[in-house]
Amino acid sequence: MVVWALELEIRILLKTERPEDVIPFANRALTIAKEYDCLPDIWRIRASKAQAFGMLGEDEKAVQEYRAASTIIYQLADAIKDPELKETFLSDPTVSSVLDKTKRLVPNFSR
Repeated sequence: MVVWALELEIRILLKTERPEDVIPFANRALTIAKEYDCLPDIWRIRASKAQAFGMLGEDEKAVQEYRAASTIIYQLADAIKDPELKETFLSDPTVSSVLDKTKRLVPNFSR
């Protein structure tokens, strides 16, 4: 429940254009999510951190976070055996936007 609340705060901070405030919340949420090895939470938090770093002009850090988020997304997708469900997951707007952003920033990105 704590991670969910932190993620909500992170989304609000991003929407209100306060990226400098996102990083501490994201780091706290990431620590908790990693304790539970909750990959869906981890990729979403890292994608939010990437967005915040991008808004702050810290492009290298943004790229690192997008790359990490995309790696986790593909890891989760590879665990989905049903091709239709896998495609549904990968075509989700939030998922596909992270993957697209990673591919634009890291043209040689490979899973």
